[in-house]
Amino acid sequence: MVRLNQEFFTGLTKDRPVAEGYKNVFITLTEGLKSGKLKAEHAVPSFKQLGLWLGAIDPMDEEGSWKRIAEEVKFVNHEGLEPHQVNARVFTESNLAVRSQAFATLTSTLISSKMIDAYEAVPSVADTLMTIMPNQKLRNQRLAGLTHIAASDDEVLEGHPYPETDFSEKYVTTKEEKRGRILRLTEELMIFDQTGECYRRAAMLGTALKNEQERRKIRLLIDADSGSSVYVYRPSGTGEVLYNTNGSNMNYIGNGGVTGFSSASPLVDWTDLDLVRLYRATKVTDDRIDGTARPIGGINTNLTLLVPEGKRSAANTIVYPTQVGYEPSSSGGVQFQYNQPVAGFVSRVVSSPYVDEVNGDDYYIGDFNKQFVWTEIWPLRTAVQGRDSEDAFNQDLIFSIKASYFGGLSAVDSIYVTKVDGA
Repeated sequence: MVRLNQEFFTGLTKDRPVAEGYKNVFITLTEGLKSGKLKAEHAVPSFKQLGLWLGAIDPMDEEGSWKRIAEEVKFVNHEGLEPHQVNARVFTESNLAVRSQAFATLTSTLISSKMIDAYEAVPSVADTLMTIMPNQKLRNQRLAGLTHIAASDDEVLEGHPYPETDFSEKYVTTKEEKRGRILRLTEELMIFDQTGECYRRAAMLGTALKNEQERRKIRLLIDADSGSSVYVYRPSGTGEVLYNTNGSNMNYIGNGGVTGFSSASPLVDWTDLDLVRLYRATKVTDDRIDGTARPIGGINTNLTLLVPEGKRSAANTIVYPTQVGYEPSSSGGVQFQYNQPVAGFVSRVVSSPYVDEVNGDDYYIGDFNKQFVWTEIWPLRTAVQGRDSEDAFNQDLIFSIKASYFGGLSAVDSIYVTKVDGA
């Protein structure tokens, strides 16, 4: 791995003007960080050394240098930042203010990179259970496709027009929210060259944001907060309970549900999943063909089982049996013991502690990606501010780094995921 130390900086700038040296360092850092070939803590293990090399820090007046750098920090959005987008003055001038701004830009880029790396390193179950629609330009938009699409199975006679498909009367609305936090770095962290601590705090913030987002997404997937009017399902713009216990949305097995499926079904063996398969095959219908409610082809194929962590071992035993057995039969032959009666029904088991947080018995089966959509206005991004506020001035802050994301989860239908009361 390339280490951007003093010797590396010297190699970049040898026999070149100072401004050209800035440019080479910046391009090397930004492109290396963006490609993943460089990691912040390996690229620049010491902010103080970087500042001394750039000439942004005066070794005879370090405290004054840090105050000047703090004054030079601007709001910088590092999402998708390209070298040519940096203030051109950094590449053409060499006065102290420009050196300070160059240092601030490089340092904030490194800290932001560390934060984003930590955010992306957190494994996510929720992201595998939804369809992500990035780069959305509108919030609270309408998404077509709620059950009925007004099609027809009538024969198209010769010379007759084809029937039209109409989504206009059936839709759900999305709801996006902006979430984020601010990381504040003091002059003391820089003066005493606590670069590792700066990186550690940035990583902690990135990890915390991802965990917060994961919890939020899981709770929306299982409709945990509809009782507090936080809805994931908004048909025709009106929020409602997704897994309604009266069975009206054709996605609930348990007390109060439809006839034949109105009692709890704890997850014990394959017969419990077979009950879900029967329910989905006979009680989950759709009117998308001709307005008449009919069974849905393929609704019981290659589904995902979402369970609490406390039920993960039981679920794995049911879905992923480890042995095929043979034994003598009464007629003297051998009797085959089926190793996976639910083969082709559930193909994947996932779990999350955020399901246990709500209920340690209930479980969910279905095609989550077909039912849930994450509309993303922007992914995690960062912005940096210097001493532009009274709080920052009073607290000797050199950087305030804001990390935020903007998006929301919506159920575009109700029939593709089934909730089972496992109590």
